[in-house]
Amino acid sequence: MAARLALLGLGRVGDGALVGCVIAQGEEVVSVGAHRRFGGRHAETRALAGASSRGKDIKGATAYVPLARCAPPGNALRGRVDAILTGMGTVMTDDPALTARHGTPRTTPMRVVLDSDLDIPLDRQLVRTAKEVPTIVCCEAKLASAAISETKRAELAKAGVRIAGCPAAANGASGLDLQETMRTLYSTFGITTVLVEGGAGLLGSLFEADAVDTAIAYIAPLLLGDERARSVVVGRVAPVLASGVSLRLGRIRRVGEDVELTYCRSGVDSADDDAPEDASAVGQDAS
Repeated sequence: MAARLALLGLGRVGDGALVGCVIAQGEEVVSVGAHRRFGGRHAETRALAGASSRGKDIKGATAYVPLARCAPPGNALRGRVDAILTGMGTVMTDDPALTARHGTPRTTPMRVVLDSDLDIPLDRQLVRTAKEVPTIVCCEAKLASAAISETKRAELAKAGVRIAGCPAAANGASGLDLQETMRTLYSTFGITTVLVEGGAGLLGSLFEADAVDTAIAYIAPLLLGDERARSVVVGRVAPVLASGVSLRLGRIRRVGEDVELTYCRSGVDSADDDAPEDASAVGQDAS
């Protein structure tokens, strides 16, 4: 039971250990807890707080605290998350498969495409293999039931694709409301951990929507000096440094001659641990 609780932190604790705690009096479970977010309360603290809030006496009780494997980096994350998300730019440019290619995955992650206008061609890999690997296309809610898209929806459904209608972005912005889209993924499909493999525009939109909990960045010893090179994240307006998205460094790891940096969103603290769980995104540069 404690090991299963530990998995509640999958995708939310950076590369830290996944920890669950069960406090028991003999055969009776008194309280449980899990380390759910990087920087949040430890599993034991949450379990003790739970027992205290319910007026439970834990004198003489036993705390069971097994450790699950640490969250793996890079492509190995594909087999450890509920879903892999990308945008239409990546679908059209790279025609990705978005499958777990290395090792034995814990689960088969769903594949999610943000396609507000329901434009995804039927010849894309994600559509052609939808009967083998669960695939969800998120479009504007009106298109999910409109007569004008009925034929396209039927063709996608025949290929095995599931359609999720989501609210459009507010204030005239293009695309979908990303916070509401994450909530839809959670409420409709039970998705709680999302690995994002997309381009600079999608990553910028996710950061702007405050929908990224953990970001993994790689630095290679290769200097280009190309003034036309694109930024890893685009689409945000930051007139001053204080307008930037603040992150906390959680881990530094050497990968050959490269460096892997794992960051956690600032402002994630113990207060968030008690909030209802929605889908969270783990950002990774698709390049």
